[in-house]
Amino acid sequence: MYGSAYIEGSSFTGELSGAIAAGGLVATEIGSSKLTITNSFSKGLHNLDPKSAYAPHVGGLIGYASGTTTIEKSHSEFAIKKGGRSGGLIGYAVGKVNVTECYNTAPLKGEVVGGLIAQVEEYVHLFNSYNIGALDGSRITGGILGHSAGEAAIVNSFNMGENSEGNKLGC
Repeated sequence: MYGSAYIEGSSFTGELSGAIAAGGLVATEIGSSKLTITNSFSKGLHNLDPKSAYAPHVGGLIGYASGTTTIEKSHSEFAIKKGGRSGGLIGYAVGKVNVTECYNTAPLKGEVVGGLIAQVEEYVHLFNSYNIGALDGSRITGGILGHSAGEAAIVNSFNMGENSEGNKLGC
């Protein structure tokens, strides 16, 4: 996806098997784009392509985001069996991410796992959001955010999902 997009009241129910990036609503958002998702959800399963070791970027709503991404009043019930960066809402983001009143209920498994976002490189603001899905990260596991290499603001957000033992805990 290039440019700007607005997704409202949309949903996906089913199974995906992306090998590079997979998301319940958007696989990749590339460039200086602006993406807004409102009142939307995904429900289903990311089942790994048998020819791949893992899918690098998998998210309940967005696999890979670049640019400015805003997600409001949306949720994911999208289970991820195995990913590199596995997030309840976003697998991997390079850019600015704003999440308000969102949640994840599905179990997530991967190398870097975040209940809402697995990894973000620039800026993330999470407000009034939560995760209750079980989390299993082989390298890093965060109840809300797995790894942030930039500025992160997490306000009135929480994790109630079980974390696997022996992993680093992110925000």
